[in-house]
Amino acid sequence: MMNKYSVSTVLGLIVVVMATAFLSHGLAQRPHFDTTAAQNTSVTQGVLANGEVQAAQDLKLSFQGSGMIRAVNVRVGDQVKAGQVLARLDAATTAAALDQANAALASAQASYQKILNGATDAQLQVSQAAVVSAQTALANATSSYVSTKSQQETAVSNAYNALLNSTITAVPATTNLDSITPVITGTYNGADQGQYQISLVSTGTGLKFQTSGLERITGSAQTVPVPLGGKGLYIAFPSSPSTLDTWTIFIPNTVAANYQTNYNAYEAALQTQNQALTQAQAAVNTAQAALQQAQANLQLTQTPARPEDVAA
Repeated sequence: MMNKYSVSTVLGLIVVVMATAFLSHGLAQRPHFDTTAAQNTSVTQGVLANGEVQAAQDLKLSFQGSGMIRAVNVRVGDQVKAGQVLARLDAATTAAALDQANAALASAQASYQKILNGATDAQLQVSQAAVVSAQTALANATSSYVSTKSQQETAVSNAYNALLNSTITAVPATTNLDSITPVITGTYNGADQGQYQISLVSTGTGLKFQTSGLERITGSAQTVPVPLGGKGLYIAFPSSPSTLDTWTIFIPNTVAANYQTNYNAYEAALQTQNQALTQAQAAVNTAQAALQQAQANLQLTQTPARPEDVAA
């Protein structure tokens, strides 16, 4: 019996404790409300944000000319109306431009008046003198060209003659029977390059030499120089060679010791001639152009103003 009552007692105590805890928790979770009396008042609602305010319409303003701004008559946010002056430029800049415009106008008016009046006597004399001077310059340039051409032609001719006369000798054939070689003297004055072929022939009047090539002649083979044709050369035989011997004279002698020097001098003379004539001709062309310009200026000076010139 003791055990039965003890169990019942314990169960009852548990039920009581649980009920007490439930009631305590329910009271603790009960909501709390603040109250106030209703009344009429204004309600304001604001928005806090970052951004850029843009106008509904923008206008870009500029001056008709450039310059320094002297004054700005409005501030940011001001209301303006049509015709209102917003800013002013420094008057010094515009005043200078006005002075320049006035000077240009005066110059144009003076030129216009000159057209109406025509050339003065002094202007005509200046234009005529310019033509005479240009004619003299052209005559001098032409004379200089002629002189230069003659001088250069002489220089080239002398250099060419020196080239053709490069140590003229008679070259024996390799088949000659003896070592006798004729002596060549004089100055070759021909313009052609080539060879003299020399051979001997025995006649009733003595030993004769014959040539072919640049000149075809026959002459007496002597120990003193005799003409080797008609181009300035002479030939002499120290003794009587075999009639089977032959010799060749080369014009020019390309194996002579002075041939290369003479050849270089001739080439230099040709180059100098070309340069000198080119410069002289350029001087003539310049003088001709100057004369034509002077003549055109004189004609313009002498011509009265045309209606279209006045209208312009």
